[in-house]
Amino acid sequence: YAVSHCGEINTHETHMKQTAVKKFVYWAKNMRARPFFRALEHYAKGEVLDVGGRDFFTKARANPRIRFASWTNLEKDASFLPEVRDARYREVIGDGCHMPFPDAVFDTAVNSLVLEHVFEPMAMLKEISRVLRPGGHALFLIPQTAALHSVPEHYCNFTRFWIEKAMAAAHLEIIELKPVGGVW
Repeated sequence: YAVSHCGEINTHETHMKQTAVKKFVYWAKNMRARPFFRALEHYAKGEVLDVGGRDFFTKARANPRIRFASWTNLEKDASFLPEVRDARYREVIGDGCHMPFPDAVFDTAVNSLVLEHVFEPMAMLKEISRVLRPGGHALFLIPQTAALHSVPEHYCNFTRFWIEKAMAAAHLEIIELKPVGGVW
């Protein structure tokens, strides 16, 4: 995962029955992503923006160590959004590469396993940087070797070198960068 300082585990499938295999796959994915959840526990605060998070809020809310005042879920398609009854939660339908928010309005941005599904990931990084308040944090879970999924909207995987250069170009200072996938 990468945590950036300002100066993006969601599911990529919807409306499918939970099978034993699918449950195991998501359990294994969440186990590998434990360092990302620990980073959320440490850095998440205040007004949180989740770009393309689908149902990730339900996982974050279940962890009492992840603190936030409000959670805004920005999704491109309303059918991806979970049913949530929580006064701290709001949904916005929009494009993560052209966000409908003013500058510097969020304390934390979360982007978990989304960049590989964006045709122009730099546009999303720059938008995340734009909507973060000074001193805010962006937390990213970025795949390097993910298998092809969510076809036809899986465009690429990323190297550490791309992450370093892209974060700098988006004016996001990397304060932590850790591989979390083991052999992946």
